[in-house]
Amino acid sequence: MIQTQRIVVIYDSITNSVFISQVLNPLLAWLNGDKKRTATVISFEAIDITNHPTRARIAQEKRITLIIRKRIPFFGRLSLVYAAAVVRRIAKKKPTERIIARGP
Repeated sequence: MIQTQRIVVIYDSITNSVFISQVLNPLLAWLNGDKKRTATVISFEAIDITNHPTRARIAQEKRITLIIRKRIPFFGRLSLVYAAAVVRRIAKKKPTERIIARGP
């Protein structure tokens, strides 16, 4: 079965210096492999990124859905309960074979 939906979880922000080279460019290459493919990027942000150029670049690609959620301060494993619940809720709505996570 050909994978047509991918979810990418970013916990250290799309404003991170390596996001474009390590996440966005490979994701765009994967999308270009088949016109039926789509992707959802879930980004946990500590600050408002409304006017950030990376957000504008993601918005140009119609097959990428960007979901931004507030990132709470990291206090260990317990802090990730919120993030896991968000990802679980979205993954139930968007059937996918692969979830890729990046972050500290």
